[in-house]
Amino acid sequence: MQHGAEKDGTRSTEHLPYKFDPYEWSARVVVDKDTLGVPFTVYILITPPSLTSDPLAGKDPLDWIKSKYYSGEVAAMTGFGGRSYGSTNADVSAEIIEGYVSLNEKLKEFIGTLEPEAVEEHLRGHLLWKVGKSGRGENKEVDLSKLPTLEVTVFSAKLKRVRDDIPIPIYEDAVEHPDITKGKQGGTKSQETFS
Repeated sequence: MQHGAEKDGTRSTEHLPYKFDPYEWSARVVVDKDTLGVPFTVYILITPPSLTSDPLAGKDPLDWIKSKYYSGEVAAMTGFGGRSYGSTNADVSAEIIEGYVSLNEKLKEFIGTLEPEAVEEHLRGHLLWKVGKSGRGENKEVDLSKLPTLEVTVFSAKLKRVRDDIPIPIYEDAVEHPDITKGKQGGTKSQETFS
């Protein structure tokens, strides 16, 4: 008999993990990838409750990735497919990209919960996003005002189990939390709702 197979031909799921987080928290990053004319990356970071200022201010983007605050990133590649770096062709329409970064691991590490009330309160003061420019030998922080199309918005989705014998959860409706980033440079600009 094959490992994990039952006598009736079905596979045993006892070896699979049945635990999953009750919520999935994500930062959605939307930006025009050609704004800077060179490749750049939007880094998402979360700081612990004990910090009240940006611990990475003035540091190199490579330090952001290595820091204990790093949650993830969304890269914007440009200058490929016939367009050159620094192209200012006005006839070329914006190419908006969208990416998501999970916030769960850092939230669990820093506040020990994924419950909405606690997470919203924490993220209002401890969610950071930074942009690092790369290409042509550059690797430096970009002033967020240079990216007027950048929009970082937090979403959550409650997870639920479909069946006890299937360890994969399903997402219930996604909820936008615009107040977490609204009013900040590169934060939520719209009241768009997704489900």
